[in-house]
Amino acid sequence: MEEILNNLKVGDVLHTTNRNTLYSFIRRSADGGIIYSIKKNRKTLPLKTINFATEATKNGVIISRQWYREYNLHEYNTSPCNFSVLKNILLRI
Repeated sequence: MEEILNNLKVGDVLHTTNRNTLYSFIRRSADGGIIYSIKKNRKTLPLKTINFATEATKNGVIISRQWYREYNLHEYNTSPCNFSVLKNILLRI
C-alpha cells in the first residue's frame, strides 16, 4: 500500500461522484495518509484507516459503509466521503 500511496501525483483523481465531482489528491498528510480536495474543500483520509482496511481486505473482509461505520463512527460521520476514496485506493492493490 505504501508504494501505491507514494506513487500518487498531485491532481490524481481518487474518486468521481455520479455528479462528476472530482476528489483529487493534494498531498500526503502528516501521518502518511491522504489529503484530497472536493471542489474547494480539503479532506483527510488517515493512514491508520487505509492500513486497517488494507489488512481487513487481505483477510477477506468486504469493506462496506457498514464496516467503515463500525471501524470509526466519528470519522464516518465527519468525513463520509472518505469511504469512496478508501474503496478506490483499495482497488489499486
